[in-house]
Amino acid sequence: EIGDERQVLCISHLPQVISSAHHHLQVQKQVKENRTSSQISYLSFSDRVQEIARMLGGTTITEKTIEHAKEMLRSNVPSQELRQLRLLS
Repeated sequence: EIGDERQVLCISHLPQVISSAHHHLQVQKQVKENRTSSQISYLSFSDRVQEIARMLGGTTITEKTIEHAKEMLRSNVPSQELRQLRLLS
């Protein structure tokens, strides 16, 4: 409800939270020569499915985890993205 009227930035490791986002950014941290840097990238809709499936299944992504990710997005995505989700089915 807060996100309906305001911009909200939420950092989460929970696929249940992530699947309700309108946009999905992935943050990756790396350490090189004792220096830490972060990289932020915007995920496409199909990348969102893969990332949520990874969060659900760990290192092994199966057809079941992909279907579960799609189902989570189906119930949470804004209507303009439903067409993209149908294309992924």
